[in-house]
Amino acid sequence: MSTPTSALPDPHAYEERIRTAIDRIERIGREIDERHRSPDAEREELARRGDLGPQWQTMQRRIDAGETSLEAVFAGKDESPLAQAMLAASRKRLTEMAQTPEAERPESFTEALEELTATRAQVEGMQGTAGEPA
Repeated sequence: MSTPTSALPDPHAYEERIRTAIDRIERIGREIDERHRSPDAEREELARRGDLGPQWQTMQRRIDAGETSLEAVFAGKDESPLAQAMLAASRKRLTEMAQTPEAERPESFTEALEELTATRAQVEGMQGTAGEPA
């Protein structure tokens, strides 16, 4: 018994359906990645592009090269002139913002200040239990 050629499925149609499905899966994957992207990833990308200024761009290059970390910079462990300058500028901005009446602070700053205070207490607690100098 022979099957008429018009009844056979077109192999190109299957190929197109597969490509369409793969494109859809890849798009969904990109959307999921973007939704779950960390705030650090966004800051890193802005720094790499130079959108945060030349100091951040240079520092991000050092971080990417494994020469330092954001934690080392803002914990004062990175003793490079750039890291020390960024730490001093950050402390100055934080001090200025902390002196701003709470009602005038951006909500994101208030949340960041609370998180910073909690992190500092946690780090100091860890240092105290490890017997390391503060």
